[in-house]
Amino acid sequence: MVMQRHENQIEQVQKIFQMVNHDLRNPLLNVRAIIEELHFDIERAKTALEKHDQLTLADTLNTELPASLDMLKAAGNRMEDVLGGVSDLYQCLFSPLEPETLDMVDMFQRCASALGLEREGVVLHIEPLSDAVADPLAVKRIISEILGNARRAIIARATSKKEIQISSEIQDGFVCFAVSDFGCGFEESEQSRVFEPFFSGKAFGHGIGMGLTRARVMVEKHGGSITIGRVGELTIVFFSLPSVQA
Repeated sequence: MVMQRHENQIEQVQKIFQMVNHDLRNPLLNVRAIIEELHFDIERAKTALEKHDQLTLADTLNTELPASLDMLKAAGNRMEDVLGGVSDLYQCLFSPLEPETLDMVDMFQRCASALGLEREGVVLHIEPLSDAVADPLAVKRIISEILGNARRAIIARATSKKEIQISSEIQDGFVCFAVSDFGCGFEESEQSRVFEPFFSGKAFGHGIGMGLTRARVMVEKHGGSITIGRVGELTIVFFSLPSVQA
């Protein structure tokens, strides 16, 4: 089990390196292109100034230069997000766990409250849940990522069924949780990529795309698993954590 977990960590680090290489390369290329555009804008402004072309000078200073600077800032923000996401994921991979017995109903309720689900009219239907033995901070993040995704999916679909249903069962020494919602979910073509670093579904805006990756890493560190499926209108996240009975 320890060797397998170590191999999984190495595999995750390799994937992260590949993703970082890709996700940093694009904004860096953008930065180079924007810098070239800025040089052009500066030369354009100089020429306009020499020729006393006030219209061109004003257009360059008030429109072209600010637009280029905004794009440069966006590229910088993207690189900062990527590096921050990698640092966060590294902590998830290698920070030691401090497991304890957790009241999972209470954990779900606390996370839902912190996310403000009730204020947005999203109702939690929680069946009696078995306790789990896990690191409380890790579980808080796992649940927050899953509930946060469900909330965004419900809002994106604008459905009247603003419900999240949560149940559990014991299987082979693990508590297996099912978290379902009536939101838009992921498209079928996205299903195989939902746990990849830096991947965001089309319906989930332009986030950094690390939430479900972090959730998977933390679930697997506990020896569990996490999957996403769709049954009719329901999107269901299944994840497992060690049971008290293990």
